Amino acid sequence: IDGGRDAAVGVVGVVGAPADAVDVLRHQAQRAVGEAGGYAGGVALADGTGQLGIAARAGVGVGVGLIDGLGKSEGVEINFPMADSQDKVKVFTTRPDTVFGITYLVVAPEYPKLKEWVKGSPNEKAVLQFVHEASLKTKIERSDATKAKEGIFSGKYVVSPFTGEILPIWVSDYVLMDYGTGAVMAVPAHDQRDFEFAKSHQLPIKLVIKPFNENLDVSTMTQAFEEEGLMIETGGYMDGRASAVFKQEIVPYIERKNLGK
Repeated sequence: IDGGRDAAVGVVGVVGAPADAVDVLRHQAQRAVGEAGGYAGGVALADGTGQLGIAARAGVGVGVGLIDGLGKSEGVEINFPMADSQDKVKVFTTRPDTVFGITYLVVAPEYPKLKEWVKGSPNEKAVLQFVHEASLKTKIERSDATKAKEGIFSGKYVVSPFTGEILPIWVSDYVLMDYGTGAVMAVPAHDQRDFEFAKSHQLPIKLVIKPFNENLDVSTMTQAFEEEGLMIETGGYMDGRASAVFKQEIVPYIERKNLGK
């Protein structure tokens, strides 16, 4: 990522968000990612042309930390700022090469902040009922890859530190609190569980890695593409680069910017 490129960063869209929430959240998201200047650790769309610029100010939801291992997985933790507060949602991922394809976040029903988020909201009762029903299931039942991907919208949003988009936070029992942080970034084009969940709940699917020798059409995909390939839809800066190379480069880059642990 070219850290020397500066741009006036703006929010370019709301991913999977109800239309009536866009205007309310737009100025808050701009506050979170719109003060271009010093490097903040993420990439954001600079304008409607698809050009990319280095995002926002340091410390506002764009810190990314290197994780030596949570359990047996190795990856990174990424902080996503809430769209309506100074809080952040920390997610753990082993696929930092897919960060441009995030279209929503998912938290476990036991996520510590969830009850606080929904308190007094119109969907509080429904969310708490979902949490209760999830508590009656075993981890084996919740981890069953063949079961339907159940979930409910939390009513909250985060801002992507990579694109500036507003992303909805969903709750699903396929996310477990004892893995990572209890929150995951959903990249449905490149993770089968996320793909099935997105299809079930009519959430956006964004392809950011394509096979080496063919093109894919999201509208006709019947499963996630989880293999290595070539980067696409990165505003041109990463397009055509091997995803495996990008995956190796992004974490050292983050560390060089003192955003890693």
